[in-house]
Amino acid sequence: MDPEDTKALHEALTSQGQVSPSAVQMLLGGNDQHRTVDLACDHNSVVKAPFSGSLAGPVSHSHSDGSHHHGVTLLNDEHCVHIFNIQALRSTGPVTQGEPLGQLAPLQEAFQDTSPHLKLQMCDGSDPSPFLGL
Repeated sequence: MDPEDTKALHEALTSQGQVSPSAVQMLLGGNDQHRTVDLACDHNSVVKAPFSGSLAGPVSHSHSDGSHHHGVTLLNDEHCVHIFNIQALRSTGPVTQGEPLGQLAPLQEAFQDTSPHLKLQMCDGSDPSPFLGL
């Protein structure tokens, strides 16, 4: 990935909140490892597209504890990411960088001990932290 693309992706995503290395988590699902980064956000944050591309449909992830994360898949020729914990305005069609995708889901209604955050996962399961400068 080009360094300028990496910088732009980092700035676009972190404009929604702050990212710290301690926010990187390993999630285990079945026999697969799924690496995610949690991005701390303010309640009711508007979530914007970190890059131009296409929304490729809704996505969800279930944990063994019964919790669920819902979101959208955003992709272009270089990137494919799942953005979880979002109440999406729509789940398909073209988007431009900076365009509102939806609003942060109210996680605290279901999980009182959870801080508001987006969950970012690369579609191929690879570690997203290099794209965020972590």
